[in-house]
Amino acid sequence: MVEFSVLGKGLPRVDGGVKAAGSAQYSADIVLPRMLQGKILRSPYPHARILNIDTSRARRLPGVRCVITGKDTLGEKYGRLPHIPRTVDEHALAMDKVRYIGDDVAAVAARHGVPVRAHPGAASTLEVAVTPLRDGDRLGRFRVLETPGHAREHLAFLDEETGALLCGDMVSTLSTIVIDPPEGDMAEYVRQLERLRDLEPRTLYPAHGPPAPDGAARLDQYLAHRRAREQQLLDALATPATLEDVTARAYADTPPGLHPVAARSCLAGLEKLRGEGRVEERAGVWRLR
Repeated sequence: MVEFSVLGKGLPRVDGGVKAAGSAQYSADIVLPRMLQGKILRSPYPHARILNIDTSRARRLPGVRCVITGKDTLGEKYGRLPHIPRTVDEHALAMDKVRYIGDDVAAVAARHGVPVRAHPGAASTLEVAVTPLRDGDRLGRFRVLETPGHAREHLAFLDEETGALLCGDMVSTLSTIVIDPPEGDMAEYVRQLERLRDLEPRTLYPAHGPPAPDGAARLDQYLAHRRAREQQLLDALATPATLEDVTARAYADTPPGLHPVAARSCLAGLEKLRGEGRVEERAGVWRLR
């Protein structure tokens, strides 16, 4: 019987780790120097004739570099099966009529002079003019909060009128936040969770998942989860163990396929305990002190 290396095998997805860690890059995350932003004007009608398209006002707007309509495509057609001529019957932009709601009518490319503000650590990595944001700065009614732990340059924003907290990657209402050393620091992360809880926010708005009402109570729940996981790490060290073994013991409730990701948070938890003098590591083996 032929033994295959892929067929019939339970293989981890090559992008699973970076997606679970929140570090995967999507096309919307990519910013290049002098990059333009594009927008398509789509038809609100299911079927209609195009009498005229006036682009003059759009062309005068600041930052607009180009506006095109069907006339600019010179009537060129395309199709999904270019080797079968009769299927090459679509226009990139509608020419004389639209045939469904959402039919592409015109396209615009522009560079927006929007001011960019960011944490000083993140600002230094961007190839655009950036005004650094620091803890305590104000953006209208929002107070800037430096909240390292998950990421060194992480920021949160508290609306002091409504109590809404834009907490980014500090919490997720879908899953657990991965703390990945050396960028992630569990001790600092827990301190920042406690700080946010003490601000008594009314509603949490995380980067991942729906909003969470009763923000302070929800933050208490996240802190309780971290304390419980920390106790599981200590229990797992009843006998000395490697990081891999500690992860398998303390994260027994996590699917084995996710243990490589869980191991990063496990390491962050162990480093926190080592900083508190409760555990130590020698030659790759962790043990209680």
